[in-house]
Amino acid sequence: MTLIAANPLSDMMMHLDDVEGDTNYKSYAKSVATALAFIGFGTADICYDCLLIPGRSLLDDLTVPTGKSDRANALFTGFQLAGRLVAMLLASSVLTFSGLFGVYKGDEKHFDACYSLSGCILVFS
Repeated sequence: MTLIAANPLSDMMMHLDDVEGDTNYKSYAKSVATALAFIGFGTADICYDCLLIPGRSLLDDLTVPTGKSDRANALFTGFQLAGRLVAMLLASSVLTFSGLFGVYKGDEKHFDACYSLSGCILVFS
């Protein structure tokens, strides 16, 4: 949801200055775009949590012996945090800021590179 909404919203915000005339329309459109972005990010966060909590419960129910759920939850959290660290390092690396070393060009090259890397990681994991 977030990635689907991000590209059209960024396009709309970039081309809003090209619209001539009513400044109230521009401020209204920016407000709507901002609200939609927050709704998209909130929806994505809720969906992520709806998948994470049952996964952790399933881990506890199926694989953890009685009395060892604290260690299993610590390992689960550790792997989750390691994945987030890797994602943050990739997103802030020279690889994505250069647009995958020139594959992507233009104003949105960083977004396009991060989006492509995310897709590749999801496919190959």
